[in-house]
Amino acid sequence: MCKLKCENQQTEEIQLALLINQLQNKKPMSNTEALQWVDEADDSLARNEILTDNEIIRTVTAEDDDDDDDVTPVNPVKISHSAAVTALNTSLK
Repeated sequence: MCKLKCENQQTEEIQLALLINQLQNKKPMSNTEALQWVDEADDSLARNEILTDNEIIRTVTAEDDDDDDDVTPVNPVKISHSAAVTALNTSLK
């Protein structure tokens, strides 16, 4: 029974590592690194406060009520689709 359970766990770890590698699109991550990454993510989530929908709405509404006099307007710059794709490809290298 333990052998089957251990094999299932190893299979899940491999699948997890593969999924993380697909998301990161960087150097491959070992199973051990994937598990460490998940543990760190779980720890990070545990430190975050879970807000209700009403708390989120209150927070966003309160931020909108702040004085916006110190905001400098920005003139949007229009770029072509090809320039945007080139910039994205350059940043991904």
